[in-house]
Amino acid sequence: MYTFKICKRIKKTPYNNYKKNKTLKISKKYNKRSKCNKRSKCNKRSKCNKRSKCNKRSKCNKRSKYNNKRHYLKGGFISQDMINIKYELPLEQSIILALDPILKILPNFANDLIYISIGSKFNEPYFQYDREHSYITNTGYQMVPFFLCKNSKPRENILCNSTPCKVLNIVIDIFNDEHDIENSKRNITDSMFDRSSMDQGLDTSNITQFFINIKDIRDELNSYNMNAQISFLSNLIEIFAKKMRENNVDGKNFMVCNYIKFKQANAIESGFEKNVSNTILKVLTTNDYRDSCYDWCGYNPMFFYNCIIMTSKIKLSQQYNLLELKEFKEIDNFDTNIVFEITEQSFNIENVKSKKIIENLQYMFPIKNISDETITESYPHHRINNFVYSIYDFIKLNQ
Repeated sequence: MYTFKICKRIKKTPYNNYKKNKTLKISKKYNKRSKCNKRSKCNKRSKCNKRSKCNKRSKCNKRSKYNNKRHYLKGGFISQDMINIKYELPLEQSIILALDPILKILPNFANDLIYISIGSKFNEPYFQYDREHSYITNTGYQMVPFFLCKNSKPRENILCNSTPCKVLNIVIDIFNDEHDIENSKRNITDSMFDRSSMDQGLDTSNITQFFINIKDIRDELNSYNMNAQISFLSNLIEIFAKKMRENNVDGKNFMVCNYIKFKQANAIESGFEKNVSNTILKVLTTNDYRDSCYDWCGYNPMFFYNCIIMTSKIKLSQQYNLLELKEFKEIDNFDTNIVFEITEQSFNIENVKSKKIIENLQYMFPIKNISDETITESYPHHRINNFVYSIYDFIKLNQ
């Protein structure tokens, strides 16, 4: 039996459960310099001016193995650059001028992979789903999905013109300051080294990354003027889509993913989500990139928290009704207590009664690396995209 882990749960530990150590009593002796802090004879240079053995880091001064552990991406990115789009009229010309560093190198990726994420920046390390459960956010994988990385199974098996794929990675969001950007970069690094879900760090040495900051646009258009913001987003995607078409970029090698979702959306926010999704789909469809448009499945249900779905195959207005967990409760006595795992026992495609769910799984894709990922060959030749296999393919090929 294999297991497909969808998302990771954090178990809260009550404060009272911590092991009680010996009570430290305040006394005069604790005011004295401790053994670790005493100036020892070792600090003196020996007569021969040689560093004595004492100059080695003592046990007291040794850095903690865990607290000071730093992660570095294997190979690092080819480059990471920041672009700020200023609000200047005519706006389209201002956008093109700001995007010039990307548009200049775009022809170099005409036969490779181009991934654009919208609204994927790091905001918080975890979020509260309900009173009992908190979950680690997956923003690192929203910005850089595992399947973009050089040493992931998809990249080792799905090539571009018989050679390993290079990746142009573009993150579009509102970055308030330099600290906001650095937090997002750090979150990517931490995600690529999540030891709970992989044996080794992911290799990003094939990725050229750009962060596009649209804060100035948001400020000038007024954050409450949603129609103006959607109009700007439409212009931005239109410029990218036209450039892709000019450079003959294959639709299977181009992906625009919308991550603008609210945890508990009110009527206005829900309407904004739908408008953003429909606008991006309309622009890409007009430019013959209909199947390059994807939406994050979002927070409801958490079952598909680490998945994206092709927008053209499921309408946002119907998404939540179609994918609610109640649909899965009828499938082979699906246990809602383990909604974070798909197993052969609980989820067998051959026994699924709902044809709609089967169809959606064919257009649904994981953004986070899969535990026990065993697909090494037999990738579908008629793939929907050249980025990654679908959840349907993963389950079907491993049965």
